[in-house]
Amino acid sequence: MFKVKKVSKPIVVLSTAVLLAFGGIGIASFTFVYKNHTLVSEENKVATLELGELAKEDTNGSYHLYSVKLSDETKFRKEDWVKILEQIENGEVVLEEEN
Repeated sequence: MFKVKKVSKPIVVLSTAVLLAFGGIGIASFTFVYKNHTLVSEENKVATLELGELAKEDTNGSYHLYSVKLSDETKFRKEDWVKILEQIENGEVVLEEEN
């Protein structure tokens, strides 16, 4: 137990390099996620504003969709569009005619 084997210099250098690489990857990942998270929320707000009269703002600041056109499909994510189609079938959202 008292006989400690000395660690070679290349192993110390390699271990330090690996540790710094993992730290750099972690910081870069955090920065990427943070920037894109902000962009996604702003993108949703812009998409809602593009809908104009199709959406009304609630008292809590969120928007409620009450009418939509089939051409508006590109303004929504695929899973959101599927939910909107279900709401149209249930009569919760009105499907407007194209001009």
